[in-house]
Amino acid sequence: MAIRNIRAKITAIFLALLVCFGAAMGGQGNLSAYASSDIQTAYENTDVLENLEGATIGGKTFDLADYPHNSGGKPQMISFVEFCYSYYADKQSDYGLYVYVYNPQDIAFDMATDRNKIQFSCGDAGYSKYTLEFLNYSKKEGYEGRFYKFKVKLSDSQREAILKGIDENERVYNISGIEISVKGTVTEYTCAQTYTYTGFAEGYGTELAQGDTLSCKVDGFEKYLTLDVRSTYYRPDGSNGSEYKQDTLHSVYFSVPNEIITYLKKVYL
Repeated sequence: MAIRNIRAKITAIFLALLVCFGAAMGGQGNLSAYASSDIQTAYENTDVLENLEGATIGGKTFDLADYPHNSGGKPQMISFVEFCYSYYADKQSDYGLYVYVYNPQDIAFDMATDRNKIQFSCGDAGYSKYTLEFLNYSKKEGYEGRFYKFKVKLSDSQREAILKGIDENERVYNISGIEISVKGTVTEYTCAQTYTYTGFAEGYGTELAQGDTLSCKVDGFEKYLTLDVRSTYYRPDGSNGSEYKQDTLHSVYFSVPNEIITYLKKVYL
């Protein structure tokens, strides 16, 4: 998503909320340090198409014509947004991660579920899966459900680990895939993209900065595989000492192309 579009949304939300910050902050009890802020909540309530309009995706300005209905198409992540990151602890409650998904078949995703997931790594940590919390979908006539907006739902410990682990000057998120539930069946879709965020939205970097410096670069992984994983099992003879019991060994198998093995040998051996 184009950074200028994110900037515009953040600026508009700030202006809309300035009049209520005093009342909202006064008289509040002791809330979790990571409770959603007003600015974050306002962004989450904006419509998915409103966010996408004017964005740059895949090097092109977002155009509905580039996202037609396709009965044979697969859901795909089209944007991963880092919202209001700051290295100041008192501003980190505004930090959030958001995912935008193109749904070419216009099928109804399962929304009231924690089975929708995203897998990514950041900082020094390995890959982890995080729940995608549904926010809204497009309702424009002819495009109902064509685009979905999700929030990456983070526990306090997950959030703290991400904020402590990422480089404040260059936040790198390696997204390997998303999992989407439809009618109770979960399917994984490969993303293989790296989002690198630098700079800060206005008000979230140094207090002396004039304007914002937020920037994002999107790259694809150099190498990734979609494996054809199959299952099998083995049952030995006998009943393991009981006529009512029998051992079963379950396993999976898959193949790796020779060129990948050759590449790994060159790189790591």
